[in-house]
Amino acid sequence: MRWLLNHVALVLDASSSMSPLSGKVIEVADQQIAYLARRSRELDQETRVTVYVFANKVECVIYDKDVLRMPSQKQLYRVGGMTALLAATLASQRELAQTAQLYGDHSFLTFVLTDGRENASHHCPDSPSRGGRGCSGFVPGHADCGRRMDRHDRQQGVRHGAGQQAGRELGAPMTIPTATGLKARPGCTGG
Repeated sequence: MRWLLNHVALVLDASSSMSPLSGKVIEVADQQIAYLARRSRELDQETRVTVYVFANKVECVIYDKDVLRMPSQKQLYRVGGMTALLAATLASQRELAQTAQLYGDHSFLTFVLTDGRENASHHCPDSPSRGGRGCSGFVPGHADCGRRMDRHDRQQGVRHGAGQQAGRELGAPMTIPTATGLKARPGCTGG
């Protein structure tokens, strides 16, 4: 018997600039979780979700919870502060890399929902800018995590795994209208 386990991190920007988009962030996160739950049942795979919320600091608000038992993000998401985007993304990758993988076939996926640019990670403990370490080598095997979005990425708009497209695999990206103001992309995680 082969166990298939998916580990998904949602990294949600809760900086002050997200205030007008807070309802959309909750909606997108909840839709993503509903999609992951549906695919988990359809594919008979266990899916575990960890949710990080960040502004001036990074906070893990849900850790490694079964996707079929996930609450709405409405009670957990509050905006206010700067944007510690790099610290949040690296924290999620560093913690996912510590996931036990003794048995089964494990896969990892990260979604980062943000509207802006990094401007506060230098205030966070263990930040690459505090210790003088860059992204390369910060998370073993993930040398390209810190690359900036290129022109194609910005034109592509919001990318996330929620949606109704038939035949997609668990967490497969799709594009939603850029009018939401959110930017999201599957993160660089190993497996």
